Amino acid sequence: MAERFDVAVIGLGAVGSAAAFELTRRGARIAGFDAYAPPHAMGSSHGETRVVRIAYAEGEAYVPMARRAVALWLEANARSGQTLFHQDGVLYAGPRTGTMIAGVLASAKRYGVAVEPRGAIGAKAAPAGWSVVFEPEGGHALCEAAVAWWLDQAREAGAHLNTNTSVTALRRTAGGWRIEAGERSCEAETVLVAAGGWAGRLREALAPLVSIERRVHTWFDPAESGVVQGGHPAFAFQDESGVWFYGGPAIAGGRGVKLSPHHADAPVRSADAVDRGVTSDDGARSRDFAPRVFDGLGPVIDQEACFYTMSPDGHFIIEDALAREGLIAITGLSGHGFKFAPALGEHAALRLLGGPGRLDLAAFSPARFS
Repeated sequence: MAERFDVAVIGLGAVGSAAAFELTRRGARIAGFDAYAPPHAMGSSHGETRVVRIAYAEGEAYVPMARRAVALWLEANARSGQTLFHQDGVLYAGPRTGTMIAGVLASAKRYGVAVEPRGAIGAKAAPAGWSVVFEPEGGHALCEAAVAWWLDQAREAGAHLNTNTSVTALRRTAGGWRIEAGERSCEAETVLVAAGGWAGRLREALAPLVSIERRVHTWFDPAESGVVQGGHPAFAFQDESGVWFYGGPAIAGGRGVKLSPHHADAPVRSADAVDRGVTSDDGARSRDFAPRVFDGLGPVIDQEACFYTMSPDGHFIIEDALAREGLIAITGLSGHGFKFAPALGEHAALRLLGGPGRLDLAAFSPARFS
C-alpha cells in the first residue's frame, strides 16, 4: 500500500520550498519531489540574489503580495539567524516617460509606498531625460540560501523530500491523488504543482499557456564602483528602447555585481532544451549598458544561464482547483516571481490545508485566457 500524505509538493524551487516550510510548520505531513537537488541551477530559482521590489511597475495588484512577502522575508531573517533578505532598498532609473518609472510612481501613490526622488544613480549622474527613484522598503534576497533554509526547516519538521526524483505521473483517485516517481509512489489528499517550466507535463491544461525563454545572469568585478552589499541598494533600470535591466550589489564571497537584461532570447522548445553554455555574446547587452549607470565597474567575471517560464501576458498563472480537484498549480511567473515566494508559499499552504489564504489572487487565474 502506498504511503499517504496530507499534501504532495511537486517542484522544490522558490515557491515549492517556501510552501513546504509553511505546510510543515503547521503540522502537515508532506511529500516533496524535485527532479534535481535544490537549490540547483537547472530552473529559475538561482543566480545568487533577487531584487525585492514593492512599488511594482508591472501592476498595482502586486503591491499587497509584495508587502506580505517582505513581512515574511523579515520573519525568515529572525527565524533563521541569517540575513536572507537585505532591506537596503531598491533604486529605479529610466526615462521619465518610460513605463518603469510611471509604473513605480503609480503603485507608490495608490498604496502609500515611500519613494524618494534622487538626482543621480549613486555617485553617477543619470543620463539626460531620466528620473531616479529610491524605494527604502525593498532590497534583495539571497535565493539559493533561502531555498536551502526553507527545505532544511521542512526536513527537520518531518517532510519527506525526494530529490533527484522526477514525477512521471499524477493521477486523481477517489481519495485524492497518486504520485508516481520512478519506482516510488505515494498518495496525498491535496497537491501543489510548483514545477516551473515542467508544470505543463503534470497539468496538461496549463501546457499551452506557458513558454520557455532563456536568460543569462552576468556578474561584473565591483572594482572601484562601490556597488557592494551594505553600501548600495538593488536596482532596476529601463533604457530608451524599453529594455529593463536588473541586479544587485556584490555580496561577500559572491560573484560580483549582478547586472542582467530582462529581455527575451530566442524561445526555447522546453525547459530541458535550454542551452546551459554561455558565451561572451550573452553578456554583450549588459557590458554595453553598464557604463551608463555605474562608474568603476571592472570586467565581466561570471555568467550563468537560466530560464523564464512565461505566461502569455507576463503575469502569474495560479490555478486554484481545490474545490473540484484538490490541487493548486503555480507557474508562469515570467521572471519576476522569486521575491513573492514566501507569500505565495504561505497562501498555497493555507489553502491546501483548508483555509481561505491571505491573498486575493483571482486576477492570476488561468481562466483569464479562456
